Amino acid sequence: MWDSHCHLQLDPLYQRAQELLKKAREAGVVGCLVPSYGPSQWDRQTELLQLQGVVNALGIHPWCIQDCDPDSVLEQLRTAFESLPPKWGDGLVAVGEFGLDRSSTPLKRCFKAQQDLFAVHLEWANTRNLPVIIHLVKAFGHGYELLSQDPPLAGGVIHSYSGSQEMIPRFSELDLYFSYSARLQRCEKSRRNLRATPPERLLFETDAPDPNSIRSGDCSGPEALPQVVEAASEVLGQSIPWCRERHRENWHRLFSR
Repeated sequence: MWDSHCHLQLDPLYQRAQELLKKAREAGVVGCLVPSYGPSQWDRQTELLQLQGVVNALGIHPWCIQDCDPDSVLEQLRTAFESLPPKWGDGLVAVGEFGLDRSSTPLKRCFKAQQDLFAVHLEWANTRNLPVIIHLVKAFGHGYELLSQDPPLAGGVIHSYSGSQEMIPRFSELDLYFSYSARLQRCEKSRRNLRATPPERLLFETDAPDPNSIRSGDCSGPEALPQVVEAASEVLGQSIPWCRERHRENWHRLFSR
């Protein structure tokens, strides 16, 4: 079973990566897909590939471009697209995490830059035939419009999906999957969305370290993926092995093409 999202943007988690991966393996998690957060993390992701079971996605999270010069960020991204794939080799399995977020005033101010970067990520993913990992918060209509204009050829996943049930079939038609995190333990909307998601589109994640999960006491580390699966099992009325198998099949279908 794979942890589909293990964010390592915080120093303490990076420094403890080997210990955390050991705990994850003991819990039955055989590996971690590490999405990019921003340029300051790319060298760390390169180092993490030395650890067994780690693979990477490459991109820039929309939170990283607040109050930044858009042209400079775009140049950093283009440079990374040229320089990092040779270093990462088969360890590069996806593009992301990138996306659109209108959840705060600073993010609304840089929304045009977010859209521009969204398009660049999509274009490069299609050039490399890589799936995408997408962050969408209060911008699902905008995200659907951009994805419809340039659909991800290798598919992708909307992580910690928080959109409407009505959008699930529309995103599914674009070959997108829906990942659910520890929010299932505290958010009725996430539970309703999970029930509305086709089994062949389901993924689970820890989104570690999720600050909201830490504050609420929910599971937050990569070793806690089985707890997310257990929560999903209760919501869906399906067995834990059934949920694990759906995740395993869908993960490999998306990221092992």
